[in-house]
Amino acid sequence: DYWAPETIHYDELVLRPIADPTAMVNAIRAGEINAGNLLSNDVVPEVEAAGWDLHTQELDWVGLTLVDRDGSMGTPLSDVRVRQAINMALDNAAVLNAYGAGYGTVTTQVFNTSSPAFDAALDELYPYDIEAAQALMAEAGYADGFTLQMPSVSALGEAVFAIIADSLADINITVEYTEVAIASFFDEILAPNYPAYFMILEQSA
Repeated sequence: DYWAPETIHYDELVLRPIADPTAMVNAIRAGEINAGNLLSNDVVPEVEAAGWDLHTQELDWVGLTLVDRDGSMGTPLSDVRVRQAINMALDNAAVLNAYGAGYGTVTTQVFNTSSPAFDAALDELYPYDIEAAQALMAEAGYADGFTLQMPSVSALGEAVFAIIADSLADINITVEYTEVAIASFFDEILAPNYPAYFMILEQSA
């Protein structure tokens, strides 16, 4: 009884949840599904080699989310200079390459270009500048850095978490990761159990 039956092209639609990224790729290669949403761009060559067509679009925002802005979790993230330093120390191009296999656009805001909230000027606020980031850390009284607890999710790829840790090490911030199952990731961050985390936000609207 759909109001526009002429727009429906299938007699039956079966949605099959596949939480594991490897299982998704295996199902694609085996022809067990007709369409699938890839969690990682790292598998693009494998899927193309299996004879599948890929339809790509810039959909999600990924990046480092700093949530302990009031310092209630005991971190120096309450100091805006520390947060600014982290933004300037993070190698966003390397993060994009590691997580998105080069697909996508480097940005420092969660709004995509089609959103009325997008502001091109925001992408110029925090250029990649280790020296400036180190100066901000020193100005805030954290020249020797501190330790930052963060969750990691192996399903999202290990490389991106290594790049974040390496980037922050340049301003003497030591990242200590705790591996979290992807199924419990949102419970962990909403608890909240971590002052910062690598996050994915859907930007389909």
